[in-house]
Amino acid sequence: MDMLIIMPFEERSAHKSAEIATVTHPHFAVDLLVRTPEQVKARLDPGDFFIREIVENGKVLYET
Repeated sequence: MDMLIIMPFEERSAHKSAEIATVTHPHFAVDLLVRTPEQVKARLDPGDFFIREIVENGKVLYET
């Protein structure tokens, strides 16, 4: 399973992904893609197919 997590953070994406995986202890294979709202917008503006596919067709699991 792939999960795109959009949230504000300062460190590198890989570090934030590892931190989230460590805290949540998923019991299944999961790839965590962590991006800031600004990073997602920057990829959507030029038409990044991968991010657009996730945003348009993915399921929102939690939103504040």
